Amino acid sequence: MKSKVATLEEIIPLFKSGQTILFGDWHGELSAEEIISALLETDINDIHAVAVSGGMIDQGLGRLIHKKKVSTLATTHIGLNPEVKDQMNSKD
Repeated sequence: MKSKVATLEEIIPLFKSGQTILFGDWHGELSAEEIISALLETDINDIHAVAVSGGMIDQGLGRLIHKKKVSTLATTHIGLNPEVKDQMNSKD
C-alpha cells in the first residue's frame, strides 16, 4: 500500500501560483501552519483560496492573505480578519 504520509519537502513543490487551494481550518484554528509557513517562504502567489473563513491576520490562511498571496477568497465569514475587508474594498 502506498504511504499517505508526505514530508514538507515533498508537498511544497506541488503548489503553483494561480492554483485553487482548499483550506481546512476553522477561523485560523486547526490550520496546516507548517505548510502555510513554507508557502510564505516561496514566490507562490495568486492563490484562489476556499475556506470557512478568512482566518485571522496572524493565523492560518490569514497569514497568506496578509502577505497578499491570495487573489480571491470564497468564504462564508470575514469578520475575524479586518485585512480581508480592507483588501476586498481596496482599489489596488
